Amino acid sequence: MDERAKYVLRFSHKIVEHLGIKLYQNKPTNVIAELVSNAWDADAQNVWITISQSPEPSITVVDDGRGMSASTIRDDYLVIGKPKRDKSQPHATTPGGRDLTGRKGIGKLAPFGIAGTLHIISIAKEGTGYVATWIILSLEELKKREDPTGELSIYEPEVVCSALPVAQLKNLSATESRHRLLALLDSYLPNSTGTLVALADLSTKKAISPEALAESMGRRFTVTLLRPDFKVHINGLTVSESQALPEFAFKIGEPSAPIADNVEFEETKLPVKYWVGFVGAAQWPQDQAGVGVYAHGKIAQDRPFTFGVRGREIFTRYMYGVVEADWLDELPEDLVSTDRTSIDWERPEAEALRKWGEAKVRDWTRAYEKFKTSRDREDAKQEVETRGELRLSGAETEAIADLFSEISPAIGNDIAARTRAIDSLTGAWIHTPMRDMTKKLWDSLKLDEQGAQHFVQIIDRLHDYLVPESMSLAVTFAQRAYALSLLFNRIHHGTEVDLQKLIETFPWILQPEMEKLTANQTLSTVIKKAEEKGELVVPQIEPTPADALKPDFVFFSPPGEYDEIVVVELKNPGQQHSLTMQNEFQLSAYLRYLKVRYPKSRIRGLLIGNNYSKLQPQDRDIEVMDWSDVLLRSRKGHVELLASMLVGANPDPNDSRVAQVAEYGGKEAIEMLERMAANDSDLKSLMQKFEQQAGPL
Repeated sequence: MDERAKYVLRFSHKIVEHLGIKLYQNKPTNVIAELVSNAWDADAQNVWITISQSPEPSITVVDDGRGMSASTIRDDYLVIGKPKRDKSQPHATTPGGRDLTGRKGIGKLAPFGIAGTLHIISIAKEGTGYVATWIILSLEELKKREDPTGELSIYEPEVVCSALPVAQLKNLSATESRHRLLALLDSYLPNSTGTLVALADLSTKKAISPEALAESMGRRFTVTLLRPDFKVHINGLTVSESQALPEFAFKIGEPSAPIADNVEFEETKLPVKYWVGFVGAAQWPQDQAGVGVYAHGKIAQDRPFTFGVRGREIFTRYMYGVVEADWLDELPEDLVSTDRTSIDWERPEAEALRKWGEAKVRDWTRAYEKFKTSRDREDAKQEVETRGELRLSGAETEAIADLFSEISPAIGNDIAARTRAIDSLTGAWIHTPMRDMTKKLWDSLKLDEQGAQHFVQIIDRLHDYLVPESMSLAVTFAQRAYALSLLFNRIHHGTEVDLQKLIETFPWILQPEMEKLTANQTLSTVIKKAEEKGELVVPQIEPTPADALKPDFVFFSPPGEYDEIVVVELKNPGQQHSLTMQNEFQLSAYLRYLKVRYPKSRIRGLLIGNNYSKLQPQDRDIEVMDWSDVLLRSRKGHVELLASMLVGANPDPNDSRVAQVAEYGGKEAIEMLERMAANDSDLKSLMQKFEQQAGPL
């Protein structure tokens, strides 16, 4: 028999292991993709993929392409590494006019990455009829034929039939598994050419999901979605855009209508097409995000890939991009890796594409960021508006939405994190004054400093923000009124230590201008050490009861600074002793020492106690205050301001902050408001409205 008439697989040592087993091991979707690629190159219009687990796991791929004759199988298919294209014609096409996706001639080894046995049944046209050729390749037998010396090895597969008229296939004596293959072949190719490839003895342990395979077809090919003359069917369902691609929240271009562009390379323009989508929630693995680069409809650079862009991962995590650059597969030098997962980006043409892609990824993510910020703002606004427990003005809702849109990129599409952020922003807004009002108005003024109409708009915006600003401050002053109630209890039932802690926490109780001061423990330590060293001596000018001599001092200054120092001496109001000259001398001694120690500071003292004797200080830097005066003056001032804020804001009675005013102010503050309302018609009307609609404060 002529040696050339035999079905012989010619291969070099270890090529099956390196280009078949290791390259595609445990990658069933990549293996099937190679078979789909072969179907495209065979001018098939349909590819039917059947994944079965019974009676044993198997994968069958059938296409209705040209099929292979016996000689084509012998002389082309069974020659490993025989290129599909002539180097002199890199832009090769099929007889049907399609651009070839294959190039290297090694895809036929891919099935051995997951299967031990491979059936190839191909039907070709011969004369006026159809003939079938069926061969079986065994990985185990193939390995036995490897020549360890490195010489070209020869393996003869099992030949079930060669150029047999299709009608006679049913007469073949076959096993049950082969009968199933024949039945499958007859159902898909009853009277046409095509090829069936069956993978048996699968090594992959995990069952292949038809849904995951459909997604993979979309990731590895563009032709499965863009060509009406090429359809892929998986277990009876045709792969569609909705199956193969995720649902996008934002798109630039369309899969069916990609955007045309050019890559500038030297003095030429290299044509490219692209489209990109961003999903609402990244439910895919990290390695499926980014951009896929395709050549003639087949993946050339797999994801994850972003053309080298860094620092935009918060957006590229949700990106699915497609770039088609057919010329990558037409260059004299092959730039695409054997497994078609990466491109040699160091080549000049590829480097030009990389720079183009880097700029595009930045443009795409900026466009998505703008879209997402706008969408998140509207979502936040809607969520705040639909929360029944809140009654915020329109200006407040808009402001909270603005704040959320600024931080939403950092949150991404995490729904739980998004809800927590909106909760936090809303809570913070309710409890604290508005933040960005000054900046927004200043920005507006800079736009048009002389326009009278613009000035009116600014006044309108001020009015919009009156309610949230006033109500937030009202809550703050209600809290202060509550602190003053604590002061009342400390004065009548507490000790000097209690009062000291209260004053340290709320220095504004003593004087409003002390609001920006904080207790300074360092100054207390300085005085204590000076007394221990004998540097600070307080003269005794009169006999005083021991309990009246015991002072409690609190030292205040701006946080981290010493520009201003206030020394407060507290005397227990529960004792019946009145303030004396001895108390003033002690405080004055502290002030003199600190003035020497901190000569550039403004230093003054407050002497607070029961001033029954109407003590008048001799030191002009000391002010004497009676506890009853402290309480009445501070409470009255804060409640008066609280009343004016409530009247000016005229809030909705159901505004959550109205309830907070009552809660934080306590019954004493509410009683004082009611007494003030007797002489203030506006406040009286407001209090009545609260009582009618929301009950008493």
